[in-house]
Amino acid sequence: MNKMNFTPFPILKTDRLYLRQITKKDLDEFFILKSDERLLKYYDAKAKTYEEARQFLDKINQEITENR
Repeated sequence: MNKMNFTPFPILKTDRLYLRQITKKDLDEFFILKSDERLLKYYDAKAKTYEEARQFLDKINQEITENR
């Protein structure tokens, strides 16, 4: 099994796409995505409050730090 290493987090760039690690600056947009029932129709991890979205974002970044 390959061991993942996200330190530093890879940045992927193409002509039309820029993928990077999510940050607290992204929290407003992240909350919108995590709370929209239409977008999350088939996904369990919904955020009903801004605080839940912040906690979820923190969890994602903690797991990245721990290479999980």
